[in-house]
Amino acid sequence: MRFTGWFFHAQVFMLCFTWMCAPAQTIGNDDQTDVKSQIRKAWEYRQQETRTARFVWTEARTQVDATGKAARYRVDDVTLVFDGDKFRYETEFVRPETGTEQDPHRYLTVFDGDRSQLYRPTGSSRPEAVIFPEQTFSEKHNLYIRPILLLCRPLTEGGLDIQLETYRVEPKRSVVDTRECVVLTEVAGSRPGGLQNVMWLDPQAAYIPLQFIEKVHGHNTIQIAMHYSEDASHGWLVTKWTVSWLNPNGSLNQSADCEVTREQINVPIDPGEFEVDYPVDTFVTDQRTDTQFVVLPGGKRQMIPKGGAPAPRTRSWILWINLMVICTLVVILLCRRAVAKRV
Repeated sequence: MRFTGWFFHAQVFMLCFTWMCAPAQTIGNDDQTDVKSQIRKAWEYRQQETRTARFVWTEARTQVDATGKAARYRVDDVTLVFDGDKFRYETEFVRPETGTEQDPHRYLTVFDGDRSQLYRPTGSSRPEAVIFPEQTFSEKHNLYIRPILLLCRPLTEGGLDIQLETYRVEPKRSVVDTRECVVLTEVAGSRPGGLQNVMWLDPQAAYIPLQFIEKVHGHNTIQIAMHYSEDASHGWLVTKWTVSWLNPNGSLNQSADCEVTREQINVPIDPGEFEVDYPVDTFVTDQRTDTQFVVLPGGKRQMIPKGGAPAPRTRSWILWINLMVICTLVVILLCRRAVAKRV
């Protein structure tokens, strides 16, 4: 089951045709419940057997502007760690249109099972953090990590929390890269905004997802193709995936070809990885209590009125330079006075 980036992009425009026209096995209405029951059992078993994990991968991203010009950049060492329903997601990258090597975009998101926090050092500006009100992983809808969550945490409340009862099993199976798949389609109207997901699952490989599509009012907007390897100890593991964002006319808006460089399954995870120790001067917005504050030395807080902003951050090196200039001027002044007294 090999899906490379180039293969997927070629397949984007053929997917619907393949779905309708490929030879397929018909699934009767009486089998719908049985198939979804099998899917649930396979997914629950995989969740239970994958207690902890650490995935590290690279992303080759492409952004296409209105003229069709493509900008490409690479993101290394993207990391997702989980222990049960606790998560840590960390990435650092340079956007071709805004960032520089000296000022990359960095952020860290953690969910400790109770609260989800986002921390952004933001280069030379003031560090910022957000504490979200929902008791779930705030990155669960992040498409860069969707294949891992689909494989390892599709049903858990802290993960994707997929409600299988809102999906129907299509009457005909569909062939994806020679593999005959069960097609799960989200029932129209299950979510607001015309959102609808479609998944292609391989019943011969414990119903792992081979393809995922998100539609808006019937039009494909997101497409993901996934590639796996079978591990003797841990079963199927995702090794590569391609995420594509499509324009309303079906053309490519942006994409990411992702490849796992390291994975660790069922290894001990330090609980401290799901916490954030905010450094001094971090501006924190707590959406649970509708408050905001700046972290002060000693763990104290400077509360900021709602709608207000903290005082501009003064760079420490500027303070040191100012101090050195003042000291130099004082020394010069004292020397001049001493010389004047001798005269």
